[in-house]
Amino acid sequence: MFLYASRDHKIRRLISRGESQDRAIELVDTTDKARAAFVQQYLGLKWPERHMYHAMFNTEMGESCAATMLLDCVQQFDRDSGEVRA
Repeated sequence: MFLYASRDHKIRRLISRGESQDRAIELVDTTDKARAAFVQQYLGLKWPERHMYHAMFNTEMGESCAATMLLDCVQQFDRDSGEVRA
């Protein structure tokens, strides 16, 4: 599963949690670059490759909504993994 939000939203979320605007921009940019480098180095893929994920959730809809949908998805995967497959 992949959780995502726009760069602007991630910056605003960090600012709302007490980071300065400059620090928030730095954190978002360096974190995303580090994630991309990790995926490239260890998986040989460009981050984020959408085909790598069973589900993608836009966290801009709110943490509660994203958490509910994530939980529903995990529960569905658990139910489906118990099915007998031909």
